[in-house]
Amino acid sequence: MAEALRGNLADFEMSDVFQLISQQRKTGVLEVETESGRLRVDFEGGAVLSAAPLGAHEHAFLGEFLLRCGLLKSSQLAALEEQRRKTLHTLPQQILAEGSVESAVLVELVELLTEDTLFTLLQEKRGSFVFRAQVVAPAVEGLTPLPAEHVLMDGLRKLDEWQTFAEQVPSEHSVFRRTGSFEEYWDDAQGEGDEKANEKAVELCRQRAERLFQRIDGRLPVRRAIDLARTGNFEGMRLLAAFRRAGVIAPLERTPRRARAAGLVGGRVFQERVRRTALVLFPVLWFALVAGLALFSTRAAFEISALEEARDVFGVLRVRNAIDAYRFSEGEWPRDLVALQRRGLLPADALTAENGRAYYYERFDDGVRVLAPAH
Repeated sequence: MAEALRGNLADFEMSDVFQLISQQRKTGVLEVETESGRLRVDFEGGAVLSAAPLGAHEHAFLGEFLLRCGLLKSSQLAALEEQRRKTLHTLPQQILAEGSVESAVLVELVELLTEDTLFTLLQEKRGSFVFRAQVVAPAVEGLTPLPAEHVLMDGLRKLDEWQTFAEQVPSEHSVFRRTGSFEEYWDDAQGEGDEKANEKAVELCRQRAERLFQRIDGRLPVRRAIDLARTGNFEGMRLLAAFRRAGVIAPLERTPRRARAAGLVGGRVFQERVRRTALVLFPVLWFALVAGLALFSTRAAFEISALEEARDVFGVLRVRNAIDAYRFSEGEWPRDLVALQRRGLLPADALTAENGRAYYYERFDDGVRVLAPAH
């Protein structure tokens, strides 16, 4: 496998790397590693064929993306992954073979994932990269290679435009409610639009915008609404900002009642649930302490004291609350418990017991299992 180019983003901007690959009409794979993760871009004759974050295998993130967009259930994805390992097909091939997602929809999702990945990549200023010249097979038939010059110009345009509206959507965990109709927004948007815009393109824009508007229901966080509407991160955020300017949506000042009751919206609700749980469990802990002292002489007969059991119950409940908050905001169960700390849902020392042992965590098709550290 020939290695064509290696370096770091402190010395070479990603735009320079793209231009070099384009000028030499190279076919191969560009891998970029940054603090936020690893990304892959496939090139064919100097043009971008597809791009995506790197996962356990080449198309692992596509499966997670389909899950987030509501096109696959976790049990379906697990079955597809199992069949993929048996048949040695790629995940997209297995998806099409079983008819889980239509070909046209799969192409749309691959293109959307590529668009989001490239936008993320062009914002990176730190990290390393390596380009390897090799034969590249398209993730799915029907993809249109994008000239690197087009990718760069479009990316720079988006970066400039992003600065004009990013502050109007506080975070991907924000929740909005409707305060007007879609027609009110669309009438304003048409007035500001380009009169020379292609009619088909205008209709596509309307469909995407309306799909996202319908997802604004006062319950879903921004990230989840964008995924389910399949607009892409940049376009979704741009539309949400436009909805706000038109006065047809507004952010919720407080966490939705249903979400608060379910304990599924981010860190504040998680902290509140922990506080309430602590109030409920305090008498139990106190009783356990008194009982433990009274039975101190017989404690050697037990592996775990009542106090330790109560502490374990509280600890597991705290971790479960954080897992639920993560799943609601991300649309999937966390890969591991460390992801909860990275998202700020748990403090750094929350996943290790006093004896230094960690919590047990296991994912299933439709749920997870959490056990306290062994004593």
